[in-house]
Amino acid sequence: MLYKDVCGEHLGKMVAVLRAYQLGQLAGVTETALNHAINNYGCGLDLDAVVLAVKERLPEFNAEAF
Repeated sequence: MLYKDVCGEHLGKMVAVLRAYQLGQLAGVTETALNHAINNYGCGLDLDAVVLAVKERLPEFNAEAF
């Protein structure tokens, strides 16, 4: 559901969401926010902001490479 409904089947964005959570809940990616997004087809998560936040912490992260 995370891959399909939240991230629009974009593997790089899904990895960014998981990394954002792993790196300390960047860009508002909390367990509650993830569950809400999964239950509401992505509502509540700004995927572009998530990707940017991960890139700031991991400069070599490239969501487009997936």
